[in-house]
This record gives sequence, structure tokens and C-alpha cells, in this order.
Amino acid sequence: MAAFAGHLVLIETIDQIDSTNEEAKRRLEAGVEGAHWLRASMQTAGRGTHGRAWDSPDGAGLYLTRYARHVDPLSANGLTPTVGIALAETIRGSIGVPVCVKPINDLVCDGLKLGGILVEGTRTPEGMTTSVIGIGLNIGSGPRRVRADGWPAASLQDVLPAGQPIPEVAELARLVASQVEGRLADLHRGGPAALHSAWSRVALDGAPWPQNEPGGR
Repeated sequence: MAAFAGHLVLIETIDQIDSTNEEAKRRLEAGVEGAHWLRASMQTAGRGTHGRAWDSPDGAGLYLTRYARHVDPLSANGLTPTVGIALAETIRGSIGVPVCVKPINDLVCDGLKLGGILVEGTRTPEGMTTSVIGIGLNIGSGPRRVRADGWPAASLQDVLPAGQPIPEVAELARLVASQVEGRLADLHRGGPAALHSAWSRVALDGAPWPQNEPGGR
């Protein structure tokens, strides 16, 4: 477990899976209750928004998913930017890399894409009844795809100051998960308005809070 901003998080870790998001959805479909975290050392079928493949080699990145069944469906509104805030805050605070969130779900630095967020789930007229929040972050260098929108994929290693060590994946996962839990608590208590100030500090080029986020279908 990890403590960050007062939140304790238990993360289940597995060596290899097709996709942490797909495994999370299978568990929710099987009736799992509550909120849980799952991390894999390697994914064989990782993916991002619009079904794009996400390279997930062994030990070269953070492949992390939070999955939950919601008692209050409205509490899931605004998940993607909220998680983006938490991810950027963690990287800035623990590593010192000035990452930003490119709406709606890309983590970028110096014109390079380092990671992304994929929110999925079950939506009803009242809101999301289940949510699956996938977080992918490239850590080690290696061959990466160039995205269709022209942003080259890179890793934390590519943007770290010379001589600075690469974060240990398990520790980074604990920091990210704990910060996400803290920001989700803020969202639940105050709604998106409670996070607008934090969003303005991490959004690329001062982008406004996203009004229509993908996922949740």
C-alpha cells in the first residue's frame, strides 16, 4: 500500500495480461464490487483511445487500471480530466518533469506524448454505473509509434534531466494511484468545479475544462 495526500491504495500486480482495462471489465461483468487497482508488467494487447495499439513491453512502462462499481453514478462525471490532473501532478511533484495534459487524455512534454488515459465503463441516463480508468505511461526508451495526430511517442527517460534516475515502476504506480484517489475524492465532494483551478495549472496551452469526455459507453 502507499500513502500520498493521506490516501492508502492497494495495487494488485500481475506479470502479463492482454490488457488491464479488459481484465477489469471482465471482473466487473463477473460482479466485483467496490473500487480496485490492477497493474501489469506487460500487456500483449494494450490499447488507447479509438482502439489504437499501445506498446506495452515488459518493464518499460506503467500499465495501470482502476475499476469500480459506482453507488452514485453522477460521481463519475469528469473522470478523464480529473485523472489527468492527478497524473500530471504526480510526475511534476515526484520527478520534476513539466508534463501537461493535452485534452482530453494525453500526457505530453516538449511536443512528445509520454502517456495517456482511457476511461471506459457502463453508462445509464443517470450516469456511469461502472468505470474502468486505464493509465499508460512510457518510462523506458525504445521504439514507439508516431500517432495519427502527429505527436511522436516518447518516454520519461527521453525527457528526464541528464543523470536523473528513472523512477521504479512499482513506486510510481503507488504514487499515481494515491494521487488519483485524492483527486477523485475532490471530484466526488465538489464536482468538476472543484478541480478547475488544478486543471488550469496542468492543461496544455491553458485549454478549458473538457465538456464532453470520451469513454463510458
